[in-house]
Amino acid sequence: MEKTKFTEEQSLELITSMIKDSRKRLAQNSGTPFLVWGYITVAVSIFEYFVMAQQWPYGWTWMWFAIPILGWPAMMFAIRNQEKGAKNHIDRTISAMWWVLGLSTIFVYLIAAAYKASLFSLIVLLMGIGTLITGIILREKSTKWCGALAMAASAIFPLRHFYIYKAEIMGSNNVEAAIAYLSTEILIFAAIFFVMMVVPGHILNYKTRKR
Repeated sequence: MEKTKFTEEQSLELITSMIKDSRKRLAQNSGTPFLVWGYITVAVSIFEYFVMAQQWPYGWTWMWFAIPILGWPAMMFAIRNQEKGAKNHIDRTISAMWWVLGLSTIFVYLIAAAYKASLFSLIVLLMGIGTLITGIILREKSTKWCGALAMAASAIFPLRHFYIYKAEIMGSNNVEAAIAYLSTEILIFAAIFFVMMVVPGHILNYKTRKR
């Protein structure tokens, strides 16, 4: 059977077409996961804020684990009818990147617990990197900007710890001040996740419907 030979120009056109198709499919399939993870994280964060504000028993803080428990089934349900098609290298790369970042949160939790680092700051930084890279691959400016802003905003937590917690709360027995400090951090975390995930998710879905 005679093989089809491509000229250099035809090969470039084929590669360009594959990249465009991949970006289109990624844009169609990326908006909904952003919304699922974004809204669930924001909802759990607000719940934890009220847990702290009402000084409920410490056991309620385990509700943070509701994010992955609810997130994965919700995401699978949400994208079940979306266009899939054959995956190429770009699809596999971005999917693998989010899997690695998601699993990295386990190590981030251990590091934060061992070295008393800000868990919120590390998680926001990781997810911001993933959002920025996704925006670069999709050539979507809003996604890139939201990811970059989240990465910059991750510095808020260590700055607050240095300028507020160490100066006003550490070493004192003011429990109410410590609770107020942590409650504010949770609200900041929720606000950053809303900008980082929910906003680009809605923009991607809007552009997909418009297209």
